Parts: sequence; structure tokens; C-alpha cells
Amino acid sequence: MNIENIGRVMTHVLVNYLADSLLLLKVHNFTDVCWANCVDRFIDTTLSITNRFTQMVQKGSH
Repeated sequence: MNIENIGRVMTHVLVNYLADSLLLLKVHNFTDVCWANCVDRFIDTTLSITNRFTQMVQKGSH
């Protein structure tokens, strides 16, 4: 293998590595956004259910 071929192979390897790294970065960022939204929805739902049960108990106590 001559130096020119080695350069092509190295360029190919580095381009693939960069593409993989960019994909992983996008997946990581997407996961962070989805996880944050999921946690927010969980908290909203939990508070809503808790408030609803509190209202039901209060109405039943009167």
C-alpha cells in the first residue's frame, strides 16, 4: 500500500468516525430533550391527579 492509498483510507476512516460522532451527538441531544419533556409531563400529570384527588376528598368531607 503506498502513501496515497494510506491517505485515502485514513480520510475515509476519519470521515466515517466524524459522521458517527455527529450522529451520536444528535441522538444524545434528542434524548435530553425528550427526557426533559417526559419528566415535565410526568410532574404535570402527577400534580393534576393529586389535585383532583384532593378535591374529591374535600367534597366528600363536607
